Amino acid sequence: MKTIKHRHLLSAFLLACLLGSNSAHAGATEPNKTALGGTVGCAGNHFNRLNGAEAHRSVYLLRNYSDGTGINIDRIRVFNASGVNLYDSTADGFPTFINGVLGTTDRVLEPHQTAQLGLGDILGNTLPGNERPVQVIFDWSATAGKVLLPHIGHVLLIRDRDIATGALGGEIARQSGGCRTIFIRKR
Repeated sequence: MKTIKHRHLLSAFLLACLLGSNSAHAGATEPNKTALGGTVGCAGNHFNRLNGAEAHRSVYLLRNYSDGTGINIDRIRVFNASGVNLYDSTADGFPTFINGVLGTTDRVLEPHQTAQLGLGDILGNTLPGNERPVQVIFDWSATAGKVLLPHIGHVLLIRDRDIATGALGGEIARQSGGCRTIFIRKR
């Protein structure tokens, strides 16, 4: 009887620890969380393998689920595996996103818009092994008052690549990964 009681207590304790540790991290997809601004970090990669026959490319999706408030994308930074800054939109210019929703003249993600950014559009050439993987950091702010946290996600696409021309071919695989809210400005 005593052993069963201890097992139940231990199970309850472990469950509480797991639930507690999960809620300690503010995730970009938490419902009804609002803020004036914040910072989101994502993983990423940009390289060729198998003697150049396979391309690994990261794409980022930025979504604004708000009904009435826009989200400024204030700054985008890319750091290599050693923490060296490879790109900073403040100094290097704001990139044009793949789907044209955001770009050099428009940094506001309007309500219910989705923007798509390719890491290759920022970095150009692929990265050598000692510089990858990378971290991509997005700083954002609400256009007015508080806004729902933006949803920012990472997709790694693996595609065939023609070694002679560098042209990308069909998709071999795809992996989605979450990004992490690292800072929220509430006041």
